[in-house]
Amino acid sequence: MKTYASIAAAVAIAISGHAAANTTIVIQNGNGNTATSNQNDPSTSSNFAIFTQTGDNNSSTTAQTINSTNSVINSTQIGDNNTVASIDQENSATSVITVVQNGQTNLFNAIQQNTTTSTSTTTQNGTSNRFAIVQGDSNFDNIVVTQAGNSNGGTMIQAFTSNASQFITQLGTSNLTGGSQRSETSGVVTIFQDGTTNRAFFGNGSGSENDQNTTQLGLSNTSSTRQFTTLNNTSNLLQNGDSNVADIAQDFGSNTSIEVMQLGTTNMVMTFQSGSTNEAELEQDGLSNTADLSQDGDLLVAFMEQVGDSNGATITQTSTMNTASAMQMGTTNTHDTTQATSGSSATATQVGTSNVGTILQ
Repeated sequence: MKTYASIAAAVAIAISGHAAANTTIVIQNGNGNTATSNQNDPSTSSNFAIFTQTGDNNSSTTAQTINSTNSVINSTQIGDNNTVASIDQENSATSVITVVQNGQTNLFNAIQQNTTTSTSTTTQNGTSNRFAIVQGDSNFDNIVVTQAGNSNGGTMIQAFTSNASQFITQLGTSNLTGGSQRSETSGVVTIFQDGTTNRAFFGNGSGSENDQNTTQLGLSNTSSTRQFTTLNNTSNLLQNGDSNVADIAQDFGSNTSIEVMQLGTTNMVMTFQSGSTNEAELEQDGLSNTADLSQDGDLLVAFMEQVGDSNGATITQTSTMNTASAMQMGTTNTHDTTQATSGSSATATQVGTSNVGTILQ
C-alpha cells in the first residue's frame, strides 16, 4: 500500500513491481505534504523507500515488515514545526534507516526488530526535536544520532541484542538523552554533549562485556548511569565545566569498573558498586568538589584523587579483601574512609593546609 498527498508543488514517484523488489520514491516541495508507504507482504525482500520533503507541515510514515530483507529507508525533511517521520522495520536483514530533519519540533520514531546488521542514522538540526529508536532481538545493530540546537531530546533502547552500539552527539543547550541496553552482549554506548544544562541518563541490565561512555562539555550538566546484574562492564564519564553532577551505580556485578573525571568547579560525584572484583576510580580537578564512593562486596578497589580547594571525599567499603586509596592536593579538604571488615587496606595522602582525614577499619 502506497499513498501520497501533497499541497503546493510536489513530485511523487512510485515504483512497485513484484513483492520481492518493491521500491518507493517520493519527492515533495511545498506545504502540508503527506507521504505514506507500506510494504507489508510476508514474502517481500529487498524493499527500498526514500522520501524527500521540503516545506512546512510535512509528514512521512513508512513500514516495512514481515520477513522484509535488505530494506533501506532514506527520509530527508526540511522545514519548521512540521515534520514527523515514523519508520518500522521488522523480521528483516541488513536494514538501514537514514533520516535528516531541519527545523523545530521534529519527531522521529524507528523500530528495528528481529533483524540482523541494522543501522539507524538520525540528524536533527533545530529546536525541540525528539527521537525514539528501538532495536530488539537482533545482532550487529548500530544507532547514530546527531542533534544540533536547543531543548532537543530522545531515547534509544536495545534489548536482547549482541554487538550493538549507540552513538549520540548533542550540541546546544538544555538537551536531554536517555538510553538502555538490556540482555546485551559486547555493546558500546557513547554519549557526547557540548553546551549548557545538558542531561544524560543511561541504564544497562543483565548483560556482559558492555562499555558506556559519556562526555559532557559545558556548564551545569548532569549524568546518571545504572548497570545491574552485569559482567565485565565498564562505565566512563568525563565532565569538563562547572556545576556538574554525576551519579553512577553498578549493582550485582562482577569485574565491572567505573571511571569518573571532572574538570571544573562545584562538581559532585556519587558512585555505588555491589558484587565482586569491581573497581572504581574518581578524579576531580577544581574547586568545591564532593565525591562519595560506596562499594559492597569482595576484592574491590577504590581510588579517589582531588586537586583543588574545599574538596570533600568519602569512601565506604564493606565485606573483605578490599583496597581503598585517596589523594587530596589543595586546601580545606576533608577525607573519610570506612572499611567495616577484615583483610582490607586503606591509604590516604593529603598535601596542603587545613585538611582533615579519617580512616576507620
